[in-house]
Amino acid sequence: MPDSYVTQTYGALGRRPCRLLSHADYPDLPHSFDQFFRATWQPDAAPSVTVHRDVFVVGERRQARLYDRDGYRIAGSDVPAMFPASEPALASVADRVDPASFEGCRTVDEPVVFQSVFFWHWGHFLLESCARLWAGLVAPELAGLPSLFAWPKKIDFAGEPFLSYLAAADVKWLHRGHGVTRLTECFAPDPTYASRTFTHAFQLKAPHRVADRLLKTIRRDDAPVYLSRSRVSALGGAHRVIDNEIEFEQRLAACGVHIAHMQEMTFVEQIEMMNGRRVFIGPWGSALHNTLFSLVGAEITTFVLMETERPTNFLLIDNIVGNAAHYLCVLLNAGVEGEVTHLNLDIETTLEYLRGCGVL
Repeated sequence: MPDSYVTQTYGALGRRPCRLLSHADYPDLPHSFDQFFRATWQPDAAPSVTVHRDVFVVGERRQARLYDRDGYRIAGSDVPAMFPASEPALASVADRVDPASFEGCRTVDEPVVFQSVFFWHWGHFLLESCARLWAGLVAPELAGLPSLFAWPKKIDFAGEPFLSYLAAADVKWLHRGHGVTRLTECFAPDPTYASRTFTHAFQLKAPHRVADRLLKTIRRDDAPVYLSRSRVSALGGAHRVIDNEIEFEQRLAACGVHIAHMQEMTFVEQIEMMNGRRVFIGPWGSALHNTLFSLVGAEITTFVLMETERPTNFLLIDNIVGNAAHYLCVLLNAGVEGEVTHLNLDIETTLEYLRGCGVL
């Protein structure tokens, strides 16, 4: 490795180690990883389900929560992105709302399972939106009950693979829409994932049910896979572009690495790949969250090409999947143009690292 990089290995994620390749210009990153591995980020207790009657769903997007008839916020009903985050993160959440605002609201009379916000972004959907799906697969009394999702503003549809995922996970769902909704009877499971905070092995219940349902055959192939972002179009707002990604893909392909464009694959094809391959390389992004669908996660090794921020959510997923993980701080900022952040991949260092690990 060049002198400008250092490597460090951290204690087990699940059953396998995590290794960091960091650039010497960012000396705080190894310390940040060390802090994370010293923290408690997996609950000891199994999640549970709480029953509420005559409660109200209030708010939209990340602010959707349950309130009792007197207008008090029900603890534990926060969207998993913020639960059970520190008090400053909840500062914008009203502990109490005016009960008068409940008058004339829509009522759902049938029992429902309270879920989360239905995120249109695949990564947030897999993690936050699905953090309570475990309950319908574990508790027989909840099987078949409709699941209530808060619906993000300005998003009035959901296509593949979102609906295929829910159908294969036996989720009968309805969305709440906007404003206030009264629930006569509501089952509120504990979330099994919270952004940057914790995860629980029950987060695997739904993706493994989906994989069991949709996976017809496992075609084993030992060729490494690169999960490309070079054809991913921005859906609006800020996004990241690796300026030399196509060059990197060409170098990988010449070494026998399969280049995969996940957005061009069917949902079933994605699940088949996650169970038929063992080595995945890719930039920090949602495609790598698909390791959740691997039924034998301990056989997987991932190489995540990252920037300088500690990838906490990826580390949390590694813990329950059980894969060996390598994080390579090789994406360097090449400037910002409008809402686009341009990144430059250190190709030579990345290839050298992969060769050293026997991948190429």
